[in-house]
Amino acid sequence: MDRAVLETVSPSFNPGEPGFDRRDSDQYAIGYELTHRFGDDLKLVQNLRFYRMDGTYHQVFAWNGSTGNPDRPYEVAREAYLQDMTVDVFDVDTRLQWNAQAGATRHTLLAGVDYSNIKTRMKTQWGAAAPLDFADPVRGLPIGPFDPVIRDDEWKRELGVYLQDSIEAGPWRATLGGRWSRTTNGEDASVTAWNYERQQKAFVGNAGLLYLTDTGFAPYVSYAQSFQPETGTDWQGRPFDPTEAEQYEVGVKYQPPGTDALLTVSAYRITQQNLLTTDPEHPDFSRQTGEVQVKGIDLEGRMRRGDWDLSLAWTWLDSEITSNEDGNQGNEYTVPRHTASVWADYAPQQGALAGFHIGGGLRYTGRSWGDDANTVRNDSLLEADLALGYDFGTRDPALGGLRLDLNARNLGAGKHTRCTAWGCYYNEQPSASMTLAWKF
Repeated sequence: MDRAVLETVSPSFNPGEPGFDRRDSDQYAIGYELTHRFGDDLKLVQNLRFYRMDGTYHQVFAWNGSTGNPDRPYEVAREAYLQDMTVDVFDVDTRLQWNAQAGATRHTLLAGVDYSNIKTRMKTQWGAAAPLDFADPVRGLPIGPFDPVIRDDEWKRELGVYLQDSIEAGPWRATLGGRWSRTTNGEDASVTAWNYERQQKAFVGNAGLLYLTDTGFAPYVSYAQSFQPETGTDWQGRPFDPTEAEQYEVGVKYQPPGTDALLTVSAYRITQQNLLTTDPEHPDFSRQTGEVQVKGIDLEGRMRRGDWDLSLAWTWLDSEITSNEDGNQGNEYTVPRHTASVWADYAPQQGALAGFHIGGGLRYTGRSWGDDANTVRNDSLLEADLALGYDFGTRDPALGGLRLDLNARNLGAGKHTRCTAWGCYYNEQPSASMTLAWKF
């Protein structure tokens, strides 16, 4: 939706049809964690989980741009959407951990095999919906007719084998690891040209080195690779290539002796290839950007003092699209240059407020581009979060595990809009939630 049109209406305005729109889902999960010790230095761990989600989604939504009616400048086109979805996820991870001493070095060896199988089944229909004038909305107009059902089944199976060694030698700490994976992903859709199945194999590694000093400083360096197969296709039915990345990082951690505080300063460079972005010419589909490079500096601090827990973070990013087929090479990527946050939590252990925790903080998101062409600019945003909780077991052991939490998010968001290459939408609006949970 055009930003000028969007900003004339309240963030609570519903461009859909209240009598038609619905979002229902049922979720189920079952699993276990098994640990078996063969001795003091060798153990076997297995985690297994099965998850299912059944969802129904009906929505009338405003399309990008107005209808062009000169008598109704705030009239926007709409479409209707129906979808039934089922997602099945099966994960199992089996690993051996061995603690060993070799001369002056101590090793923690981790070797494992994991397997995951994700199946998604969707039935989708697109239909007509009458335009809506934001200045004079009329509800209850006919919806439809709908196109024939589009059936789309997607699957992704991944088998991984990994090995990692964490080494301690005096003040030195080192980590060496690697993972080999074989992934099979595919799609079977109503449109025959989109049917495919492909298998991909990759090996990725990681390494890190840290030195502990007597003064509390700990400089470190690290390197890591990643490989993430992508499901789905572009608008022409071509399957996506895997997203690949590598990261170099150097930094220093500092813990003042005798304190429960930690300060970390780091600088890094991340290069990512084949990132998925919304296709501006076909907004219902994604496409892949050639290559993006991000250089950054992070500052993180955390301190616990008495009943107080304080944390802060600041990130500076310098991003560049280093390879692109659409003429956007050299532009900034769609990430903010500055982000920052601060949080304070008060949880008294004694007195009348024992069992309560009260927290609050601020989150800052700097200006950013909304598209790879750097034609859409998003303003900075400052938001506040609040939290209040109570642990009933503090005063009554019989109620151990019973906890009440109240949370408020995005206070101050107001009518802040965020735009992409295909349109604008309001930022997540202020919200509040209450959770009563009992762990036993």
